[in-house]
Amino acid sequence: MAKPFVSHDGADEQGVRAEVWVQVGNGTVTKIENQDDDTKRNVMVVIRSDNSKVSRPITAWLAKSDPTYPAVVEALASGREIQYRVESQRKPTVDRTTPIADLRVDMATAGANTVSIFAGIDGTLGQEAVTDPAEDPGPGGRLRASDRGAARAGAQQPQRSEAAPTALGVEAALSGLTTARQAGLPSGVVDAAAALALAAGATARQVADAGFTGQSTAPRGEPRRAFAHEAAPHLPLNSDQRVNLGSYAVQAAFSAENVAHDVLVEAEQRAFEAHNAAVAAGELDGEPLPHPRPVAPAQATGLAGVLLVLADRVQVGAYGGGRPDRMANSHTRARSLVYDAVRTRHPVPFGVEAAERGAWMAAVVGEGVERFRALAALSQQVPDVPAPTGGDDGDGTGGDGTGGGGTGGGAGEGAGRSRAQGPEVPAARAEGSAGFVAPTQQAMQRYRDLALAAGFPATPDSPALTFLRVKFGVGVVRQVHGGTLESLLTWFEGQRQPGEAFRSYVESTIAAAQHGTRGEQRPGVSREHREPREPRGTREEAAPVQAPAAHEDGPGTAGAAAGPSSTAGEDGAKGADGGNRAKGADGGNRAKGADGGNRAKGEDGAHAA
Repeated sequence: MAKPFVSHDGADEQGVRAEVWVQVGNGTVTKIENQDDDTKRNVMVVIRSDNSKVSRPITAWLAKSDPTYPAVVEALASGREIQYRVESQRKPTVDRTTPIADLRVDMATAGANTVSIFAGIDGTLGQEAVTDPAEDPGPGGRLRASDRGAARAGAQQPQRSEAAPTALGVEAALSGLTTARQAGLPSGVVDAAAALALAAGATARQVADAGFTGQSTAPRGEPRRAFAHEAAPHLPLNSDQRVNLGSYAVQAAFSAENVAHDVLVEAEQRAFEAHNAAVAAGELDGEPLPHPRPVAPAQATGLAGVLLVLADRVQVGAYGGGRPDRMANSHTRARSLVYDAVRTRHPVPFGVEAAERGAWMAAVVGEGVERFRALAALSQQVPDVPAPTGGDDGDGTGGDGTGGGGTGGGAGEGAGRSRAQGPEVPAARAEGSAGFVAPTQQAMQRYRDLALAAGFPATPDSPALTFLRVKFGVGVVRQVHGGTLESLLTWFEGQRQPGEAFRSYVESTIAAAQHGTRGEQRPGVSREHREPREPRGTREEAAPVQAPAAHEDGPGTAGAAAGPSSTAGEDGAKGADGGNRAKGADGGNRAKGADGGNRAKGEDGAHAA
């Protein structure tokens, strides 16, 4: 088996030839998966290479209708050795200018961006082969492309003329050059268009000016903007049909990449610790690694694509059909189910075969669909609520808008109605304590970016740092527990105006602390219900909560405003159950309940529902 090499497919309409990863060599066909399944149009060819250094079998897809398929079947039956050619081609949706090496950095990235094709057997190319064997590297370096090489099965090689005259006129050639320059195509494409224009008879001055000055003397209309303004986030495209970079679909990709990066960092950390432990125990020769291997952006992007595909399938499966819509709130909830699954019960399998990877994806999707449908059904199970009982005196009744346990009016009323909406985060672990995990560099940078978006200066007296002291009792962001910081960031980044939401929350938290109240208390949430009472000495550290499922809803909307692990569930600041209402139908926030006295927690307390 020769060393794998990079070749190229044919040029597209922009003149770009995409890179293709090619493997050639000798081996034996050991299996043809789906061969006897008449419902399958493609088979998986499994080859054992004759090179002893290739420990894993080589697998590639082949259509049953391909002219080379009978030869492959015959090779399996006879057990004879064959000459194979396998191409790792990029999927149609992948950018053709991306180097093929960036698409194959790991198994997950390769699976999301490329497909392995059985391209030829014994010198005969299949119908899905895209490279030319005449361009394969040989002794003395790469060979010039020519019509020599293996014959393509089922097709005849066209004869090239020595000098094919071009029918391209000067105007058409200059128009193509203008389009190439104004569209920002690669320099190689622009140079090729310029050469075509010169060959068609254009002057050097015309070629130099094409794309920069008008090629027609016809009167032009009023100049317009080169690009349209960014559309609203609920629109996938801008008015000029470019992708809206501020859309919910783009936000979905960003959130998927964040999760993918964290998953890969944890995997590299485990590999780092396992390697060093093996070296220390004498089980592995070599030196211990100084630090975990850094995660490349292309790796995170590749895994993010896999996570989005899983969320697509969960969304469609929950509905029972249709097409995925990454702009919809249902996709947000599907993503949260997928993220939870891959972080806990179904960790991402690295370095496994296609069958095992497919089983993992099926498990994640199956669980996600089941949970989605169960939660949707649960949302419709609304029990009858008993009629409220009236209070025995008017002091501090539910009608005055006070928070739980407050007196009737004054500061309690203001705190109960005007506090900014925000997330509730788990109890912070102290740096150095058991269970503390330092935040990642990426998370700390995201916090700084959020503070800048809120308009807070990068100074020692910044409200963003004051907030950390008030909220978590720490002076710098690196002292915040990683899971706690991630929950906080994910909630605010999911808001329509993250900076505005964060500024309001920080200011209200600091103001509440200055007035002697708890900054993390959301409007109308009583202190008793903010942290459930437990016997002393038995309370365990709260685990980091998951990011909220509905991060794209604005503050106060049903199903989103409560933030992660909200006490009131998904009913927002004014939910249907009245638990958070300043004027609750059940009298839930009364300072003096029906049984008299200033009860801190009555039988029908702030969150009885």
